[in-house]
Formats: sequence, structure tokens, C-alpha cells
Amino acid sequence: MDKSWIHESNRLSTNYLQGILNFLQFALKSSKDGKLPCPCIKCVNALRFGQDVVMDHIIKHGFCMSYMQWYCHGESLSTTIEGDHFNNLNLNYGQSSSGVQVGIQQFIKDMVIGHANIGDKGFNSEMVEHVDCGNDQNIEIDGKELNEEAQKFYGFLKKTNEVLFEGSKKHSKLSFILDLFHKKCLNGWSNKSFKDLLGTLRETLPNGENYQSHVMRWVTNVMDFDVGSSTMMRKKKKKGKKSVKRNGDGYLRHPANSIAWKEFDNRYKEFSKDPHNVRLGLASDGFNPFRNMSISPGDKIDVFMQPSIDELNNLWTNGLDTYDAHGHNKFQMRVALMWTINDFPAYGMLLGWNTKSKFACPSCGFDTCLKWLDKEGKYCFMGHHRFLPPNHPFRRDKRNFDGKDELRKTPIRTTGSIGLKQLDGKVVIKNENGEAIKKEEAWNKKSIFFTLPYWEFNLVRHNLDVMHIEKNVCDNILGTFVELRWENKG
Repeated sequence: MDKSWIHESNRLSTNYLQGILNFLQFALKSSKDGKLPCPCIKCVNALRFGQDVVMDHIIKHGFCMSYMQWYCHGESLSTTIEGDHFNNLNLNYGQSSSGVQVGIQQFIKDMVIGHANIGDKGFNSEMVEHVDCGNDQNIEIDGKELNEEAQKFYGFLKKTNEVLFEGSKKHSKLSFILDLFHKKCLNGWSNKSFKDLLGTLRETLPNGENYQSHVMRWVTNVMDFDVGSSTMMRKKKKKGKKSVKRNGDGYLRHPANSIAWKEFDNRYKEFSKDPHNVRLGLASDGFNPFRNMSISPGDKIDVFMQPSIDELNNLWTNGLDTYDAHGHNKFQMRVALMWTINDFPAYGMLLGWNTKSKFACPSCGFDTCLKWLDKEGKYCFMGHHRFLPPNHPFRRDKRNFDGKDELRKTPIRTTGSIGLKQLDGKVVIKNENGEAIKKEEAWNKKSIFFTLPYWEFNLVRHNLDVMHIEKNVCDNILGTFVELRWENKG
């Protein structure tokens, strides 16, 4: 596709406008909702709009000239190189000296912009052309020595034009390895299947006798360079803006209006006063490591959560070196996990609480009000009137409820600190008759989330996914009405 129109200075010319229309026509083929990442100079693919808005932005601000491989709009990342053009490639992002588009290099640039840690100057091709990435010396740009991660990046970048094998037209070494990794992750290949594939390539490709070891060495080099160590913050912020004022009319318009959010702000003031810091919510819906929704990891879910927890601990303690594209500077972004979002069974797995026992309510804990139904052979949970105000008329309505006045106080909610004391055996748990209760009757484990230094003090650690609960309740009711016992989860 002709992309020469991008470099035209007259953005109202017939050629430029036709080029925009051709671009939009191509990009809409890969759009599912009719919206597209806007490639104008200001948005730089960070914001999505309808095609009319995208066209207006491109005409007003101009098309980002370094965005020559349209990978955000459905174009393949594979480098398309023919004939002797491969040997003529340089490190000038966007186009080679022969006009061939080098998409994989553009992709790397967009991922790691600002990685060099060289002040406001940022990253550009001239820097790469004038650096010596030898193993025996540190890399310097404009007389400034780069940090360790930037040194790895520039050394890694020098290898992007190495020939995969003599006569290769489609891939460089780097693009080939990244393509393999992409397919491995996308299709869930195991390490064994990946090694078997390399064995087949060894037998097939030219000079294949040493090919597998070469590929594994390249894989090690790719893994040694941590792309995630440099994140780009594209969202623009006004200078001097330190906080965001929110509507205080008493309505929960945003999680920031909640008591849990405000409590977190009060406890961790250094974290909350920096608007660059990020708060996360973890949704567990659809998570299944066995690729089979009928198999649940149960309490062993912590094994699969360990890498994420380790990363969350690091993001809280050390933060992440991040580049602000608007301010042209770097900052240390820290991250906190506020809560999880899950249905009731997943609630039990993530918290470590037995939601199928007689103490099924994690909030009421060992103060759960229950009644055993002999004919049904299950527990029924009562005492909901305890949560009403003391003078509410329902508390004394014996006729329409269970025949008793409800004079008990609202149960004390089981906080993170109380839960940890119960798990560590620092408190004695007793029932209404003063008899000791074993913690194993309700607690299955100590949740891995408690390894996060702030998790114990989070006011709301787990949120219930109302949509899935409504579906399950509906299934139970309909299953009961039509006597479908296999549909009745109650």
C-alpha cells in the first residue's frame, strides 16, 4: 500500500485526503466495534475514536510520520523484504534506505520509548547510529552514560538487522523469534512442543545442524531484555496538576468516592498524592489454568497467582521506571491492588474461606447466623434483620418472619487484621455458648494476597460479581420450578 502521502506537507491535497481514506478503509477491516486507534501526532494510537474523528485528527494534526508499519490497525509485524534490500537496512525507524518498511523496529521503538534515560531528548534513530554497543565498554550518548537496562536495549537493538539465514526474505533474527514467541503464547504451546518445533526447523532449514542451539541463544537474549522495564505513559496531564477533584454529592460515581478508596488514601498518603500511581482491580472471571471450565484450581489457585503477586509486590516497593510522553521525562510509577472482583465460589478460593461450610459468610465470619434444615440436609442462613437500624419495625415483626424479636447488634465485620489473628491462632474463637471453635471449620488457608504489605488494611478486599450471582440465582429458581435437579445449584 502506498504510504508516501504521509510525508506531504499539504494535508488538504487530493493525494493526502485519498491516502487517509485508503488508510481508514484498510484499518476498518480489523476493527470489531468501528473504532480505531488514532495515529495522529497528538494521539499516537493511544486513544480510540470513530473513523470521522480519526480523519479530522489526521487532517488537523498530521499523521505520525514514524508510524510506517500499521500494526495497530491490522498490518502484519513481519518484515517484508525482497532481493538485496535486506543488506541495505539501517536503524532508521520507519523506512530503510531503499524505502522498505521495517515494522519490527518501529514496534520496538513504540514499546520502549524513553528507555534510554537521557532526559527530555528521548529516543531517536540518530542515537542508535552513533553508539558503540561493544561488550567491553559502556554505551554513552551525548556524553551521558546509559543505565543498565538501556545498555541492554541498545545492544539488543544492534542485532535487529542480522540475517536469519542466507537468502531469508521475510524475517530478521529478531522478528523471527518474536513471531515464534507470539504464536507460542497465542496458541498455548508447552515448552516441550516449542523444543520439538525447533527440532523440526533444525532438520528443515539451511545449515540446520546448528540452528536449534542458535535459536535458543537468541531466545535467551530476548528474555534477557525486559521490555516491561520501560513503560510509556501516554495520557496527557496538565502541568502542576497534583490531584483530581471528584463530585462529593454522596453518590458512588467512581470507586474514588468509596470509603475503601478514601481509607487507603489516608493510610498511604505518599502513594495517593502522586497522580502517576496506579490502582488495580483483579477480575478472576474466566481464569482457569487447565483450559477446562469444569475443572477448578480450588485452594491451589495461589500457586498460579504467585508470579502476579511477586510482580505486585515489586511494583509497590520499587515501582516501575516509566516515561511520560507529554512531559518528556521519566518517573517512578507505583502500583497497588485495591480488590478482586469474583463470584462467590471464587471468593472462597481467593480469600481462603470455606464458603460451603456452616460459616459461609466471610463478612459475618464465626458470628454467622444459621439453621440446619433436616429434610433438605443443608444449612439455611438467617439473622438478616441484625443489619437493620436498632429501631427498624422489621426487628419486632415476629408474625411475618421467624416468630422472634431481633435484638442482636450488627455483627462485627471480619477485617483483614482480624482474619490474620484467627489464622495465626492469636485469638480464641467462641460460639454463642462459649465453646471454642476451631479455625479449620471456616479457614482453608492463608491467602497469598496477605503477602502484599497493604492487603491486611484494605477495607474492601473482595467484591462480588453481581452479574454472575444473578445468573446463578436465576438458574436455581428456574431449576427448582421445573424440577431439574442437575440445574439446581442450591
